[in-house]
Amino acid sequence: MRCELLHELPGGGRVLFTMRADGNMSSVGGDGREQAEHARERLRERIGVARLARGYQEHGTVVQRVTVMPAPERPGEQRPRADGQATPLAGVGALVLAADCLPVALGCDGGVAILHAGWRGLAAGVLDEGVRALRELAGAQPIHAIVGPGAGACCYEVGPEVHRAFADGHRHGRNIDLHAIARERLLAAGVAEVQDVGACTICDERFFSHRREGARAGLQAQTIRANLERVRAEIAAAGERTRARQPGGEPREVEVLAAIKYIATEDLPLLADAGVRLVGENRAQELQEKVAAHGELFEWDFIGQLQSRRVRLIVPHVRLIHSLASESALRELERHLALARPGLRILLEVNVAGEPGKAGIAPEEIDAYIARSPVPVAGLMTMPPLSPEPEDSRRWFAALRELAREHRLEHLSMGTSQDYVVAVEEGATIVRIGTSLYH
Repeated sequence: MRCELLHELPGGGRVLFTMRADGNMSSVGGDGREQAEHARERLRERIGVARLARGYQEHGTVVQRVTVMPAPERPGEQRPRADGQATPLAGVGALVLAADCLPVALGCDGGVAILHAGWRGLAAGVLDEGVRALRELAGAQPIHAIVGPGAGACCYEVGPEVHRAFADGHRHGRNIDLHAIARERLLAAGVAEVQDVGACTICDERFFSHRREGARAGLQAQTIRANLERVRAEIAAAGERTRARQPGGEPREVEVLAAIKYIATEDLPLLADAGVRLVGENRAQELQEKVAAHGELFEWDFIGQLQSRRVRLIVPHVRLIHSLASESALRELERHLALARPGLRILLEVNVAGEPGKAGIAPEEIDAYIARSPVPVAGLMTMPPLSPEPEDSRRWFAALRELAREHRLEHLSMGTSQDYVVAVEEGATIVRIGTSLYH
């Protein structure tokens, strides 16, 4: 039995927030284009409209004003770039797709709008633009809003760049409350009444969720591209800050490695389309499968825990192993050297904080491992102690940098979605990014 989230809007409009039972309506990733088209057609028939208006979403602020009846959707048709649809037309259904971002419906006497509001859209002002669009189409009528299911404060852990985007707070440790931010911004934009269905897509399995399901909920190439550009811009800015503090220092290239542990093999071409060139896999068997399917699209690294019994599966495929940290792995590396891809190099994983039970060699073991390695040691890698604050990682990144300098090693693989900016400021040459690229 379907539990519908159907709400009435002023002027006879209605908003329906669909669920998993209604099907995946995203043509990118998910269940494929044909199934998505069927799901959207079933939705159109179910809500009784002649046409659906939707755009090519890119986490921006463009809201399309739909003032003429849209033409029937054709497969492969290029849609206008927009993260919202506003219309005064009866018989038109305004549609956005969301799987953790907030869908926000607006209604008044004379029109409706639906907005796709992730954290970037919220920060950039998509809600204000939606209110503006509806007023342009319907006049100065009181507007009512309904905030639909999306990532909740209970589950939505984000990096420092997201917290920095919202000076109005709503931080809960590492988590952020997008629902509360949306409600406040709607009221500030002059909306008369705001409802919130109060559902979190991450922990409520009735809904699709990028965070919970990864690619199955529909990766979007435009999202990955925008995120990659943002990460590169932040890396460039961090490098400039470092050079400003240390005049005369040479600019260092920093590689962005996309962590693909939770990316399905069939979705990897989306990453290539978005401009990703270097990927890292954590698991040996998945590495084999993904290289076999899409080896030519990327440069490949191995970033997971290096188990000695898996060495033979890994060495034919990668340019760099980030995590050598045991005598047994060294022995297996030598044993299977004939299988290795030409030019294979390794990074030694160092437990710089000396955490008990954590993978990594001690700093005083570096020389011995370099001497015994059958392939060149290109540098060092570390995972600092877990902390909600990126600044807490700085001392450990700085310690790894000094170890690399002492041993005359070039590369430093350090920094993930949580703390890569700090890592770059402390000398990282490779940052390993997962969540920040895909959501």
